[in-house]
Amino acid sequence: MDDAQAIIRAGLAMAEAEGLKISLAVVEPSGELVAFVRMDGAIYGSIYAAPAKARTAARYRVATASREQQLMGGRLPILSNDEVMAIGGGVPIVREGKVVGAVGVSGGTADQDAMMASAIAANP
Repeated sequence: MDDAQAIIRAGLAMAEAEGLKISLAVVEPSGELVAFVRMDGAIYGSIYAAPAKARTAARYRVATASREQQLMGGRLPILSNDEVMAIGGGVPIVREGKVVGAVGVSGGTADQDAMMASAIAANP
């Protein structure tokens, strides 16, 4: 819980510095939600998207941007799995080679969300 709250605080500070209004989710390795916040003014769709991105990153142990790239490259079967969010912004949190959770960011472009999620996940 303390780590998740620290991730939330870091993400909020980063979003404010970038001038973005985001929702941010932190999940455990199973993909279940540990912490969530929606900034005032963040789009309502981000309430669903941020946890879904984090859940995908945790359960499949890959950044959701990679799923987005696969989809854009024609890998359409990804769409048959309704648990996969194939939009950048979900990144596993890896510590000592082990996935310990994931972060999901939604509210900017997919590239902005992916950049922010990567930066947040990389900082212990």
